[in-house]
Amino acid sequence: MPIFNYSFTVDATVDAVTDFHHDTSALKKLTPPPMIVQLHEIEPMSEGSVSRFTLWFGPLPIRWKAVHSNVSRYGFTDTQAEGP
Repeated sequence: MPIFNYSFTVDATVDAVTDFHHDTSALKKLTPPPMIVQLHEIEPMSEGSVSRFTLWFGPLPIRWKAVHSNVSRYGFTDTQAEGP
């Protein structure tokens, strides 16, 4: 399975970043225009939580399922369980 790793520095406290990612609307806030995200099932961030959503690239729907693991206040792993 291909692996995509990405990290970056955020000018905010660890608590603020943790709170942001535990907000179930974070995915909508992170999706850049003109892409549209349609949320179907977004469980609060925790070990094994699932997010099901559709990303719209114009008229093309891309269905996605992500599962979260290694969840801590310092980060998490987001694994694509279903999708392109």
